[in-house]
Amino acid sequence: MPIEFAMFLAIAAQPGKLLADDSLLRQPKSLRTVAARTSTVYRAEAGKWQFNLHSYVTHFEGRFWAMWSSGQVDEDSSSQLIRYATSSEATPGHRRR
Repeated sequence: MPIEFAMFLAIAAQPGKLLADDSLLRQPKSLRTVAARTSTVYRAEAGKWQFNLHSYVTHFEGRFWAMWSSGQVDEDSSSQLIRYATSSEATPGHRRR
C-alpha cells in the first residue's frame, strides 16, 4: 500500500483531525501520483440494468469495496438496487454480488 494512501486511511479514520486541520485535504495535487490502470467491475447491458451511478470505492479491513446504485431506467426508478464488489487486491478477479 503506498505510504500516502496508508496515511490518508489513518487520517480519515480520525475525522476530528480533518475538522481541526482541513489543509490535510486542501492540496491533493501535492501528493505523489502512482501507476494506475482501469478495471471493469460491472458492464451494463442495454435494456437491462443500464443506468448506474453513485459509485464509491474504499478500503476496509484489508479489502477493496466498490458499490454503486443500478437502475433499469433512471436514478428515480423504483426498481433501483445497490450493487457491490469486493477484492483483496486492487486488480481484476473481484467477486460480484
